[in-house]
Amino acid sequence: MKLSVKSALPKIAAAALMFAGHGAFCAANLVANGDFATGDFSGWTQFGNTDSTFVSGLLSQAWFGPANTAGGIHQTLATTPGLTYHVEFLLENSQNTPASNSYEVGWNGATIFSAIDAAVFSQTPFSTDIVASSTSTDLRFGFVNDGGYYRLSGISVAAVPAVPEPRHLVMLLAGLGLMATVGLNRPRRHA
Repeated sequence: MKLSVKSALPKIAAAALMFAGHGAFCAANLVANGDFATGDFSGWTQFGNTDSTFVSGLLSQAWFGPANTAGGIHQTLATTPGLTYHVEFLLENSQNTPASNSYEVGWNGATIFSAIDAAVFSQTPFSTDIVASSTSTDLRFGFVNDGGYYRLSGISVAAVPAVPEPRHLVMLLAGLGLMATVGLNRPRRHA
């Protein structure tokens, strides 16, 4: 069966697009111990009220139940100014009493998620994309939960890869098309 350049180009273009988009899933997590698998707060700095705050190594979750005043954890991440980062984590509120509670997630001093007197909710994924403004960024999780616990896990921050410029994609496709043309027009040896 002889393939023509005309029939091979759509297949080559599809393969190139698949490989061009592959980088979006390969970014490294910048957060140390974001899953709390160490069984402690290694890589994190605790702040404020640390009463009723601990890590469950069995569940790989950090539990936060400070009463009356906020407490939490933060970590300084190496970032590139102007680059977009994808922030994600899992959070659960187990408070089942009429007491007050709140949480706040910060990125270099700016609040990216928060709630006051949140209803009970099961493990819920939170995520956002945000641009770094300096070479180091403070990621902060603060909590108050009178009578219950917030459970935090699965924290990840990764650079969002830039989308290839159209001219680079065109050059890639042209190069692959040229290689296909040369390969398809080579004389074949018959056995």
